Amino acid sequence: MLDSDYKDKFTNKYFAILQKRNVRFGILGLNSYYKTKLENGNPISMGEFFELLSKCEVEPDVETFEILGDYFVKRVESLVMSNQIEKARSVISSFENERKEKLIYTLATHLQPRAKTSQEYLMNSIFEKTIINDAQLNAALEYAHSRLKEIFNEEEFSMEFEVQVQNLEQSTFSAEIIGEFVANGK
Repeated sequence: MLDSDYKDKFTNKYFAILQKRNVRFGILGLNSYYKTKLENGNPISMGEFFELLSKCEVEPDVETFEILGDYFVKRVESLVMSNQIEKARSVISSFENERKEKLIYTLATHLQPRAKTSQEYLMNSIFEKTIINDAQLNAALEYAHSRLKEIFNEEEFSMEFEVQVQNLEQSTFSAEIIGEFVANGK
């Protein structure tokens, strides 16, 4: 048995014991769990991790996005090293789409959507993961931008934050920008 398999089995058993005892996990504990799984060489998927976060009713933080970024980099790096360039490209494009959806899902959560207008209905559809295309993503980002301007007064809605929102609208964002965006949007 490989050392990483042994460590991963131990991590899984320990986490299962804590779950059976109804331990209430915070973001630091879940980040540690995800990072440990990554270091063991057997990471859980981003989707599973976000499901775990929502199950535990925990909001992601900047460290969460840094860990997800590390996972993504290692995954692409291993594909490139094994000369699977096309597969690496497809992983990059699928990750970009997943990242957009996760960002919008997080925004929808923070903006407390209630279906009063068609835009709010759109945010609800994204919140429920029924998003269909990029046009909907862009419309949701525009709506999120306008709602955040309403929520924060002009002094709090700083120029730096404005630039970050514009970057998000253009889909040229990084894990750090997502983390800062979510932190500032609370």
